[in-house]
Amino acid sequence: MGEQTEKKQPEERFLLYIDILNFSNLVLQKGKVEELYKIINDLNVHRHDVFNTIIFSDTILVYNRLHARGLREIHYIVMFLCEFAQDLFYRLIGRDIYFRAYITVGEFAHYSMKNIKDVFYGDALIEAYRAEKAIQAMGLFMSNRVVPYSDIFKTKRFNRNCHFVYIMQSLLGVSFEREDYPIDPILLLDTDQIWFVAYDLGIYRSSTGRRTIPRSVREYERNMRLRGNFCRSGTEDLCLRWKIAASIPKRSVVAIGPRRPRA
Repeated sequence: MGEQTEKKQPEERFLLYIDILNFSNLVLQKGKVEELYKIINDLNVHRHDVFNTIIFSDTILVYNRLHARGLREIHYIVMFLCEFAQDLFYRLIGRDIYFRAYITVGEFAHYSMKNIKDVFYGDALIEAYRAEKAIQAMGLFMSNRVVPYSDIFKTKRFNRNCHFVYIMQSLLGVSFEREDYPIDPILLLDTDQIWFVAYDLGIYRSSTGRRTIPRSVREYERNMRLRGNFCRSGTEDLCLRWKIAASIPKRSVVAIGPRRPRA
């Protein structure tokens, strides 16, 4: 925070707690932490004056600086907290950096003192810390108390205390009930979603260990190249990635859920 705050008692806030996984190993890789902090520094959350951000080591905290004035603004706050996690998710694609995040609501205080830039504490922080550490999966999770206010991002019950949040929204729009799988990538070429689907499936593929390309997919790519009618103008790789990931069972593609981090 840029200025000293008069109120030093915890007040009710919506809090997004993000834990960068495997941070100690990132420190051992030359330039990896600097790369991560550059990404964090460029996040959209820093351009939003309703929210404050605290960053320390492997943790990112985001909370609403202004109190919500009614139900509509509560929905607004929850939606943006999900979008901030989503923004980080997309920026980390292909960098082998993953996170686990948790959204809750409760008392939280953040202010500065003469010789201390950031003083922060509260029940919301303690809850988020404990809940996040107990979850053996990656992605975004949300306290049951916050779920009723999430009308943009779909959720699914994860345990008795929280829900998993579907920040990979593009996959929710890819459902062809009467089509055979794998889906022909041509069906997505005329939509804007193909770019987001390729990103989402790329990260899904890497997190599930699908490192090798099946022989059938390699032959498909070769035949399409020889025929000269494969997707062009930078879309070729996206189509191939969709073809690869489409071999994942239908339930996994249409409703991708929480996944465990790699060892």
